[in-house]
Amino acid sequence: MTVLAKPKEYRLLVGARYLDASDRLLKGMRAVHQDNPFHFLVGFRSFIEYTRRGIWFLVWASNDELLTAEHLTFKQAGSPSLTKMDAMISKVLGAGNVSNLTTPVDVINEPFIDCLHALTHGNPVSVRFIAMELDKVFDIPRFLARAGARTEHLPAVALSPGRQDAAG
Repeated sequence: MTVLAKPKEYRLLVGARYLDASDRLLKGMRAVHQDNPFHFLVGFRSFIEYTRRGIWFLVWASNDELLTAEHLTFKQAGSPSLTKMDAMISKVLGAGNVSNLTTPVDVINEPFIDCLHALTHGNPVSVRFIAMELDKVFDIPRFLARAGARTEHLPAVALSPGRQDAAG
C-alpha cells in the first residue's frame, strides 16, 4: 500500500489506529477483570504495547519511520523496545526517564513486563502464577485504574515539545 496522505495526517491515522485498539482492549479488560484475571493480564500486556507504540508513532517517529509503518510485520515493529517507549512517555509526563515496566514483581523477582509476557506465551513461570492466584500476585484493580488514567494523559503526551526534545 502506498501512503498518499501528508506525513502529519498519516501520523494521526497511525496513532489513531493504535489508540483505538488500546481503547478496545481497555473496554474488554474492564469487562473481564473480576471474573477472569488471567484474561485481563494477557490483555493488559497487549494494552501496554498498543498504547506505548501508538504514542511513539504520534510523537517520536520520524517521517521515514512513519511511512514504513504500512509495511511493518510482527518481526519488524518499527519502534524502540517497549520499555524504552515507556521511559520516553514517563519523561514527558514528568516522572523521569524510567520505565516502571521493569520493576520486579515481588513474588517472583522478575520484571513486571516479563511476567506479563510469560503469561501471554505460556512460559513455565506463568502456570506458577496461576497456581498462586493471579489476583494475589498482581494488583489488578490498581492496573485497571492506572490504565484508565494513562489514557487520560494521552493529549499531554501528544502535545509535548518537539520529538527531539522529548526523546533526548
